[in-house]
Amino acid sequence: MLERAHADFDRLILAEPIVKVLERQPFDVGVSRSILDRLNVLQSLCQETASDGSLSKEGIEIHQQFFVGEKAQFSDESDRNKNDFRNEMTFRDPITGTDLFCPWLGKVKKGQFRIHFEWPRPQGQPQIKVLYIGPKITKT
Repeated sequence: MLERAHADFDRLILAEPIVKVLERQPFDVGVSRSILDRLNVLQSLCQETASDGSLSKEGIEIHQQFFVGEKAQFSDESDRNKNDFRNEMTFRDPITGTDLFCPWLGKVKKGQFRIHFEWPRPQGQPQIKVLYIGPKITKT
């Protein structure tokens, strides 16, 4: 799955530690497809973003379809989870090596998998950094 993601999604930076997290999980084709679907949304969002960070008409539609609403596939963590799980949602930036807090996530219902990524993307950065793909971090 990660080989395909690296090949298909040139606008995403997938952090190395993702491999270690996924190696500990049993492979499930349905989870894999859902993860690739979510990564494709992030790729599309990048492709529909201008250099100043603004979204094209298509980008706005992607954002509305996947990031807005009660059942959105992408969302920010709740304030409570941000406080309670701040350390767990802080990852090593694959470019700078500094700590990067990433409470934004894509949701995969089957298996309760999550994709944590840097959002909003810093102006001038053409890619989205994906720092974590694995089981839900905020399980209580």
